[in-house]
Amino acid sequence: MNKNDILKLEAIDSMGNKNCPEYSHFDSYRDWCSFKFYCKDEICASDENGIIELPTEGNNTKAYIIDICQPDNTPCHTKNVCFLDNDCLSNKCFNNTCMANEKSPVIMCTDNYSYSLFSGSSSTTVCGLSNGEKCSGDSDCAGGKCGDDKLCTEPHYNNRRDVTRTTIVYSMGNKNCPEYSHFDSYRDWCSFKFYCKDEICASDVNGIIELPTEGNNTKTYIVDICQPDNTPCHTKNACFLDNDCLSNKCFNNTCMANEKSPVIMCTDNYSYSLFSGSSSTTVCGLSNGEKCSGDSDCAGGKCGDDQLCTEPHYNNRRDVTRTTIVCALIIFILLFFCCCRTSCCGICK
Repeated sequence: MNKNDILKLEAIDSMGNKNCPEYSHFDSYRDWCSFKFYCKDEICASDENGIIELPTEGNNTKAYIIDICQPDNTPCHTKNVCFLDNDCLSNKCFNNTCMANEKSPVIMCTDNYSYSLFSGSSSTTVCGLSNGEKCSGDSDCAGGKCGDDKLCTEPHYNNRRDVTRTTIVYSMGNKNCPEYSHFDSYRDWCSFKFYCKDEICASDVNGIIELPTEGNNTKTYIVDICQPDNTPCHTKNACFLDNDCLSNKCFNNTCMANEKSPVIMCTDNYSYSLFSGSSSTTVCGLSNGEKCSGDSDCAGGKCGDDQLCTEPHYNNRRDVTRTTIVCALIIFILLFFCCCRTSCCGICK
């Protein structure tokens, strides 16, 4: 297929029925028919188990391996073994592995997907560097994501489940909260906290989160931190290496705050008014225990007197109701007293 024809393709919302066109595959995470084409010059093809077939002279075809390894990223092996340079779409084979080649980078065309609660699913077909190629920015990559290691990588997508999950839930006192949240008995509210590394976030279990890594693996991180000048301080989970901590700093088996890698938290900022009821806004910012200069720095919206982010005090419906009743009684007593003093009320006569 010609590259210009691919750029005209539109990804299809399968509506969960998995009936995708032959050039695409069903992405269960996004409920979407997704596709990837790999190109040599202006001719492209979708892969089958990491192999594409492109036409050659005389109505023949030639198979190419699409996956690559970077020379300085060892050990690294592609799923398919090469023997000659032209076995690889990158045109470089070393030790039976297709390698990245600056003279012949692998070009991929794919659907860049996004989902918004208000506008729904949308996608734009983009051609650019394939995953694993060196990049200087997101715009270099077909997938739209240049990683911290300056290699194109799979982006994280907000799918409809992600967006729906970040909608705050008023539990009506029944404690039936979604799995990503917990019941806050003080607020009668389903509250949540997500902790993030780059753009990927997860909710914690006993101060530990799991985030995806390469090869469909996961890595656990401790989310709690101590400030170096706040001693004695110990997190509930002991660390042994810097990368045990989301802050990437471990000292004396305790995760410490790290200005170069502050812990980012996304949480619900709750409020209650007698007139407007319960409301909440999801905010991402510095986690509890991080140094701050003002309330707006903190995910929870509260920078304490010690200039550390802390849990804010919320006015829940019981607080507001009690305060309102007390104020109403005081006003009634004052009006009654004034009425008696001015003899404008027959009750006092």
